[in-house]
Amino acid sequence: MKFIVDINILFTFFWKNSIFHTICERENIRLFSPVYALEEIEKYESEIIKKAKLTKKEFQRLKEDLAMTINFMYEDEYALFLKSASMLTKELPKEKEVSHFLLFVL
Repeated sequence: MKFIVDINILFTFFWKNSIFHTICERENIRLFSPVYALEEIEKYESEIIKKAKLTKKEFQRLKEDLAMTINFMYEDEYALFLKSASMLTKELPKEKEVSHFLLFVL
C-alpha cells in the first residue's frame, strides 16, 4: 500500500511510543511526502525537541530514521501534474496541499 504523509503526521514520528513510528516499520506500506517536509522539520527542530522531550542527539537519530523510512519526492518529480491536481480539488488549496493530493493520486 502507498500513503502520503502530511507534515503534521511526520512530526509525530518524534513522539515516544508513536503509533506512526510503528506504522513506518511495516514492510507492506510505502510512505511518501514532499521533500519540503524535511525543511519544515528542520525549521521546527527546537519545538519538536522540547515537545517530544528529546535530546538533540535523539532528534538527529530519529530524523535520520525518518529520512530512510519515507520516500521524499522533489517537486520536479510531480510538477507536471500540479495543475491537474489543482483542478481535481473543489477549492484552490495551497501549493503544498496540492502536492500532497497529487502524491496521493500517483
